[in-house]
Amino acid sequence: MKNYKIFLPFVLVIILCTSCVKHKNLLMLQNDPGKEYPSLSISTYRISSGDILSIKLNNLETTTSQFFRRQDETSFTSIQPNPAYFFSQGYIVSDSGKIELPIIGEISVQGKTTKEIEREIAPQLREYLKFASINVKLANYKISVLGEVNKPGVQYIYEEKFTLFQALANAADVTDFANRKIKIIREKEIGTYTKYLDLKDPEIVYSEYYHLQPNDVIYVEPLKAKAFNINTRTASVILSAVSVLLVAINLIVK
Repeated sequence: MKNYKIFLPFVLVIILCTSCVKHKNLLMLQNDPGKEYPSLSISTYRISSGDILSIKLNNLETTTSQFFRRQDETSFTSIQPNPAYFFSQGYIVSDSGKIELPIIGEISVQGKTTKEIEREIAPQLREYLKFASINVKLANYKISVLGEVNKPGVQYIYEEKFTLFQALANAADVTDFANRKIKIIREKEIGTYTKYLDLKDPEIVYSEYYHLQPNDVIYVEPLKAKAFNINTRTASVILSAVSVLLVAINLIVK
């Protein structure tokens, strides 16, 4: 009966060792001795149905240009941007890939970039307004970060270029039990694609998935050590209970 005390420390040491995460598995961008990487050409996002466009008109003649403005556009710069505002005041791309502008009418925007849409609308505006300029932005640029991060959720992006590491920074970094090989799920015109990226590989910046696009989903899987850690905590509780029980039995037998 007394021999169980000899084996308990060994059992605990084995549990602790097998549940540890190696230091190497916690590092990102490994084996990178100050190497410089050339800038990559970033694939520009093209508008699809369901997107929301923010279209802002700038013109000196406010009376005429008011016909082209949304009701609350005059307060565009005086409020804190939020998804609900852009949903109510933006131009939603229809299933046929079009938006409808006042006076100008329907314009096809499917498959075009925001700059291409600006260049298409500007000449039509100048038929009604002099010295008019237009600014088109994607208002529903959002990504989702799930799994082993400290702050999972949906991130709304208000800049044109956004990288994977910026998204992870917004999510307060990955947890200690995060697998550094992550998934990125991206919707394309011909279907949904899943790409694995290794955060330990410094050449990750060469991937076309390094610069994120609207509606990308980042999933950070847990390491196997996390499941083992959860199980060992349960085993430790059971082991402690058994230990107390054996001590009690040993006292009774004495």
